[in-house]
Amino acid sequence: MISAKTLLVGIASGALLSVAVPALASPTGNAPAPEAKDQDPNRIICEKIQETGSRLNTRKTCMTAAQWVEQRRRDREAIEEAQRNRTEPSGR
Repeated sequence: MISAKTLLVGIASGALLSVAVPALASPTGNAPAPEAKDQDPNRIICEKIQETGSRLNTRKTCMTAAQWVEQRRRDREAIEEAQRNRTEPSGR
C-alpha cells in the first residue's frame, strides 16, 4: 500500500514538473508582447510530463489554456495543504 507521504511527494513532483517543463521551453528576455490568439483560454496546449520514478517515461497531456491554469491552481493548493498538515517525526 502506498503511504500518504509517498503520495504527497508524487503530487509535489508532478506539480513541479508541470510548472518547470513549460518554463524551460518558453523564451526569456525581451520577448514581444503576446498576440491576441495567445490569450485565448480555449486554445489547446500539449505538454510532455515526466512520469514520477522514471527518467525516460513521459506522457503527452493536452488541455485548454484555462484547464492548465485550473490544474496548476489545484496542484498548488494540494502542496500548500500538505505543508500545512505535515507532522513532525516522532522523537522531536
